[in-house]
Amino acid sequence: KNSTHAQIKCHFLAEYAHANHLPVHANWHTSVGDGGGVCISYEKITPPKELQLIKNGNLACALSYGGAIIGFCTALVSAMTHSVNLGDFILWGILAAAVQIGLFFAVMRVIKDAVVELENNNVAVGAFLCALSIGIGLLNAACLVG
Repeated sequence: KNSTHAQIKCHFLAEYAHANHLPVHANWHTSVGDGGGVCISYEKITPPKELQLIKNGNLACALSYGGAIIGFCTALVSAMTHSVNLGDFILWGILAAAVQIGLFFAVMRVIKDAVVELENNNVAVGAFLCALSIGIGLLNAACLVG
């Protein structure tokens, strides 16, 4: 009985992916590649060296960086669900990454010395960036719906 149930689930997922013109494996591989690429790009482009600071216990950077990843992935999930082909999906992924990186630099203009504050583990600045990153990711995701 369990094996039949699993076969039905697999068949349903395959039919869903086919109906949406995006093979499940293409979505998964592209998502993992996009996610990894964004994590590396974000860390290289933004001034604080988040990964090293996080390794040293910097909570502010962990919040900021984590929020950017969540915001990006939120938009990517929406792109995966609503894209009509793989090219469309990749384009939305690039846009979502650009929005997250752009948001970081926009906040740097509003909060003077924000990079120094993050490096000095100012949790309030990290939490603010986290909230903004998740919020902009949700708005970005909603733009894909309609």
